[in-house]
Amino acid sequence: MTYPAVRIPAVKAPSATVIFLHGLGDSGNGWRFLAEEAIRKKRLQHVNFIFPDAPMKPVTLNFGMQMPAWYDIPKLENVRHKQDEVGVLESVDRLKAMIEEELGKGVPSERVVIGGFSQGCAISYGVCLNSEE
Repeated sequence: MTYPAVRIPAVKAPSATVIFLHGLGDSGNGWRFLAEEAIRKKRLQHVNFIFPDAPMKPVTLNFGMQMPAWYDIPKLENVRHKQDEVGVLESVDRLKAMIEEELGKGVPSERVVIGGFSQGCAISYGVCLNSEE
């Protein structure tokens, strides 16, 4: 399944992929400047860049307002409070599926780099902790 994302293909034959996840309320488009700057400086020309969009979800912390979110945030204080485990794992699975797509295109697993900002970083960590590779 292809998920909504800003996809910027490699300038030269692709041999690596960077997948970068945005934070709460943002979009993949908010981070495309990273790839555009690399292209402008003629760097990382062999890299496919993917900036996925989080699904729209109500965020409890923000009075239930719908916004792009990788998972719900019930409250900030007391991190031991029940977290949105289901939402986190859904987003982890979404990112794993995107990685599998890249592997299916011939990009070796050791050449797929994932990262993110804020919630996106948390999901990236979640993938690392829940993956064989």
